[in-house]
Amino acid sequence: MSARNRTRSINGPPGEFKSATGGVLKNNSYGFSGTMSDWNPGYPYSTMLMTKHEVQGGRMDGDFYWTKSNYIGRYTNYPCYASRSISHASVVLEGSYYPVNQAIANSHPGATPNEKGGTSATSVPNFIFELKDVPDMLKHAFGRAKALKNAAENNGKTDIIDHLKSPKSIAEDWLNYHFGWAPLVSDLHDIGGLADFAKKKLKFLRGHEGIITRRRDLGSKTGRGVITNEWYDDRGPKIFGTRTTIANESSWVVSKWRTSTPTLKAMEQNQLSALLSAGGFSNIASNFWNAIPWTWLSDWFVDVGATLDVYSNYFGVTFVNAQIMTHLERRSTVIPNPDQKFYVIPGCGQVTCISTSKRRDWYSPTIGFRPGTNLFGASHLATLASLAVTRGKGSSTF
Repeated sequence: MSARNRTRSINGPPGEFKSATGGVLKNNSYGFSGTMSDWNPGYPYSTMLMTKHEVQGGRMDGDFYWTKSNYIGRYTNYPCYASRSISHASVVLEGSYYPVNQAIANSHPGATPNEKGGTSATSVPNFIFELKDVPDMLKHAFGRAKALKNAAENNGKTDIIDHLKSPKSIAEDWLNYHFGWAPLVSDLHDIGGLADFAKKKLKFLRGHEGIITRRRDLGSKTGRGVITNEWYDDRGPKIFGTRTTIANESSWVVSKWRTSTPTLKAMEQNQLSALLSAGGFSNIASNFWNAIPWTWLSDWFVDVGATLDVYSNYFGVTFVNAQIMTHLERRSTVIPNPDQKFYVIPGCGQVTCISTSKRRDWYSPTIGFRPGTNLFGASHLATLASLAVTRGKGSSTF
């Protein structure tokens, strides 16, 4: 089926310009228009775009002189040139969006600790596998304490501070904390509450059987653009104005998940199966991927881990589909430039042009490279810098 479009437009009331020679020109302002486009409306996974444009102000009233003695004509509620069309300055949006696959994975109703989403439940198999790193973590902690003790006994306060400021020491501490002690303590806390988590999760899912819908914000972007000399109006010597455009874009993802009533009933009768599911024992693909060395680094560039988490089978909950929603607003103001050799009495009004669009795109989580240059945050950069410093001989990082 072809694309379907529905449009509506309302122009502003007409105004007129009567020239000194007697000619009369009438015009309408742009006013309002709205469009809804639905591509392939007969297909269940259709992309939809809704747009709206609105122009306010820009009416001119009074006598127009080219010079003090050169009368051009008279405006009567006349819409200026800038109010008779939709236009915006070019804007480069700045900001970053949260990775979509990770946002969907964090919405998994069977893995997240509550109905609002959050961090995925712990994986007991991966926790057991990573216990092999504990001896190296203890070795690093003991070595760090011994080095500080020796510095205190032999070199005094100044050398202790120098030791603490050592780039290599700081890098080793960062890596051992963020990839060793912090996840270890967090996993121990989660495992200790696993039975309670499984009980509450079963109760929640039994009360929301069928389709569960989750929404996660992805972030926003903003930008500003300026055009200093564009036509405000096209009468006489041309009146120029300055257009300033502010753009704001936000995006979010809505995901749908399906519960399995037979699975939930079976888990209610067998608490061990619920406990094993809560502990991630059924997610073989995710556990295998996380056990491979350095996959945490590759996941910064490709969405393997997050994609596997989306299709994980916690409590029999399965992924159905997802939609990415994007809202963009561009708001432009146009004012006449103040240094022009013309006289309009009582003056020219400001023009405000507002364009909004709402887009819906169906999204299927797949493994792929993350686009954009704003991939790394402060934590990522700190980790990369730490790896660069500690890869030398003698580093005590696991």
